Amino acid sequence: MKALPLGNGRMAGCVRGAGAGAHSVQYITLWTGNETVRGSYQAFGDVYISLPGHDAGATKYRRDLDLEQGVAQVSYSEGGWITSGRFCEHPAQVMVLRLTASKPGS
Repeated sequence: MKALPLGNGRMAGCVRGAGAGAHSVQYITLWTGNETVRGSYQAFGDVYISLPGHDAGATKYRRDLDLEQGVAQVSYSEGGWITSGRFCEHPAQVMVLRLTASKPGS
């Protein structure tokens, strides 16, 4: 599965999806250098999101990367619309994940 890249170089991640039930894996990277030592990007952590039961009834699965807005999104229908969006925010130095559902309790 191809990854959708996010970030600004210093803070970055790759968003992967394997279907609705495990719709994203994010690899967060860390820069190992400083002002005097040349470093490199290293894997820092993985975030796995699992939604049990969503694979069986999910339809219209879609992954998008909006280059203008810098947002990676996964959406699908499973008794209503489930959407998750991710982006990196520079001044706060955070990677944000927002998970929404069109029906309460979804």
